[in-house]
Amino acid sequence: METNERKLKHKEWRRIAKKERRRKIRRQAARERAADEDRLRETLERSADYLKWVEEQENLEKERELREKEEHDERERLWLEAE
Repeated sequence: METNERKLKHKEWRRIAKKERRRKIRRQAARERAADEDRLRETLERSADYLKWVEEQENLEKERELREKEEHDERERLWLEAE
């Protein structure tokens, strides 16, 4: 019976050890991904082409929002006239 208890304890220990090892590997991978993202962002932010692209995207987004608002206002005006 004593050997059975020892095996169960070892089995439990192995389960915990494997779980912690996987956790450590996942955390390390997450740290590496975050560091890669930071390096990429820093590199892009130093790029004039990227900054120009970001500005263009912001302008396009503003134009899209303005167009949507105008369309919404027009639909609302037509709806109110129809009543």
